[in-house]
Amino acid sequence: MWLLVTVVHSIANDVPVRECSGRTSRQTTNDVKPAMTSHVIDRLQRESYGHPCRDTTAHHQGLTMSDATTIATTYLQAWNEADAARRAALLREHWTADASYTDPLMSGEGPAQIGGLIGAVHERFPGFRFSLIGTPDGHGEHARFSWSLGPAGAEPPIKGSDVVSLQGGRIRRVVGFLDQVSAGA
Repeated sequence: MWLLVTVVHSIANDVPVRECSGRTSRQTTNDVKPAMTSHVIDRLQRESYGHPCRDTTAHHQGLTMSDATTIATTYLQAWNEADAARRAALLREHWTADASYTDPLMSGEGPAQIGGLIGAVHERFPGFRFSLIGTPDGHGEHARFSWSLGPAGAEPPIKGSDVVSLQGGRIRRVVGFLDQVSAGA
C-alpha cells in the first residue's frame, strides 16, 4: 500500500519515485501539480501497471491477448474446435509450450496433452459448445470468467469458471472449476 501511495503521489506531482536499474519512473519536475483524479490514477496504470520499476516493453511486445474478454473468447475457441489439427494450431499460437491445465476431473501439461483433454471432451459430449456466461474480468496477466457447455438451443448441463494466467500474452496456466454438473452429464 505504501508503494501505491508513493507512486500516485509521484505521478500527481510529476517527480521521480525511485531508481530502478539506473532509471527513474519520472524524469521531469513540474511546478504545476495536477489534481488527484481518476485520470492521474489511469495514467499510473497505463504507464507502469501499478509498479514504477516494471518494464512494460516486454509486456506489450508480441501481446496476442490484452483484455479479459479476448482471453476468454480465444480460450473457448480452442475448446470449441473439434478438428484436432486446427485445435493444435490454436494451442501452439495462443498457449505457451509449458502451459498447464487443471480442473477437478483432469489435468495436462503442454499443448499436446491439453489438446488431448479437449479432444476427450468432444468425444464425451459430441455437438456440445462452450459459451461465455457474463462478462470476463481480470487484471495484469490474469483473467477469470464463467462458461457453459451444452447443445445449441438447450439449457447447458455443465457450467464452470476458469482462472487463466498469461505469460508474454499467451496462456500459461489454467485452473478450472466445475460450478454445475447435471446428473447424466
